[in-house]
Amino acid sequence: MSIDLTDDNLIPDLSNASSSVPCPIPAQSSSTQVTYTSTSIKRGLRHDKSHYKILSNPSKRATASCWAKFSLPAVRISDEKEAKFSIIKGFASCNSCFETYFYNDSSTTNLNSHRCPMEHQQGQLTFKSSENPLRSTIGAKLLKKKKEDIKKLCANWVACSMRPFSIVTDPGFKQILQECLTIGRDLRSEGELAIDDLLPSDRTVRNDVDRAAQHERNLLKIKLVAAADDYRLSISPDIWSDKYRNISYLGATAHFVDDNGIYHYFDLFCSEFKSKNKTAVNVLKMLEAQLAVFGLKELMDKITFVTDRGANFIKALMAFRVLLCVAHRLNNVLKKTFYQEISKKKTIVSPGKILTTSTSVCRTEITPTKTEMTTITTRTFAQASPEGNEEDIDDKNDIDTEESSDDDNDDDDDVVDYTSTTIANLPPPAKAILDMIKDCKSLVKYVKKANLNRELQLEREKQNINNSINGEDPPSTTNNSSKAATLHQSSV
Repeated sequence: MSIDLTDDNLIPDLSNASSSVPCPIPAQSSSTQVTYTSTSIKRGLRHDKSHYKILSNPSKRATASCWAKFSLPAVRISDEKEAKFSIIKGFASCNSCFETYFYNDSSTTNLNSHRCPMEHQQGQLTFKSSENPLRSTIGAKLLKKKKEDIKKLCANWVACSMRPFSIVTDPGFKQILQECLTIGRDLRSEGELAIDDLLPSDRTVRNDVDRAAQHERNLLKIKLVAAADDYRLSISPDIWSDKYRNISYLGATAHFVDDNGIYHYFDLFCSEFKSKNKTAVNVLKMLEAQLAVFGLKELMDKITFVTDRGANFIKALMAFRVLLCVAHRLNNVLKKTFYQEISKKKTIVSPGKILTTSTSVCRTEITPTKTEMTTITTRTFAQASPEGNEEDIDDKNDIDTEESSDDDNDDDDDVVDYTSTTIANLPPPAKAILDMIKDCKSLVKYVKKANLNRELQLEREKQNINNSINGEDPPSTTNNSSKAATLHQSSV
């Protein structure tokens, strides 16, 4: 075997290396010029070992420590039994991972900064012990500085985007960062890479989650149908409410034993209960719709349902096999045994009636300059909400204050004490603002009680979907990025 360093026809065109088409098959004729890139050379060294190999640098000036890990790539130039290989000038390849970099005799910076993934365990980036203590110290200082920069960026992200502190320890977050480090290492020789070239859009992520969810449902559907056919499937439905947003959800947990006698349980679904009345008919209708997704609607007579003693669930599932939950009954027994409370009757007010109460309070205030006696008269109006007897009564307080004070020493007051200022002494513009705030609070309370905010939200989501179908641009990027966030995750 001989090495030829004088074949000019095999020297790559470095000016077009970044945009050239990789050519893993070497030229067989000296009249054909082949253009190489770092990617094509790496691919040839890994997958076409009969035509590509690495050779030690024959130059006497190759005294840098990086040449202990790097060699020069070479390509086969003859098909004879004694194959001849010609070194591809301008490139250097790692002996272990075959990562290839642009190289010239005057600089070995890229080679010295290379960290071979074959030398690291479990994909973790670590500093190997080096014979040169100076390089090890420089690397440790650089890592410390970069870690400090990452800490500041994480703190700024958590504070500005209102993320939980524990997000930096999330396994998925760590996997994304580790993959970014791997990509940066693999594409280092290709030039600068922007993060926008890697991150997908929110629409792409949503579509990918939909595809993954549908794939997992299809796999789960096979197991659930098989368990239901053998009367081994149990489902526990229940309704819970989000008191802050006043939204109800219907959730269900599935339990079954597989053919090997192993017990499995998991949350089957959790979807928004959009019907205002949680009657037995509405509960059964939504339960059938959710079970139909997994092909279980026709097998409901073979499923055992475990539920509490709610009247709507008992009536909805009266045609199927039902077991009343023992845990709910024990919980109720313990609550009544140890936490007995006198039940308070709710005051029911018909829509046409107004309940009025009047309270008078006398208060005496002493200031450095005068003594005041204030009489506050409070009138409370309670009006029934549009939901009738099913909703609590909203209270609206209208406070009128009358003040009588002794003004004997008012002429001597140099400083006005606003802590004793009453509503009656406020100027009309200030009173108007307070009245507006009270009206707004009453309006917000009514909207939440009547569940109108959810209806407005659903209407806005429907409008956004129609706009996306028609190809219309959203009014702002904020609405575009957050319109999918209003949907519950279980609706995927």
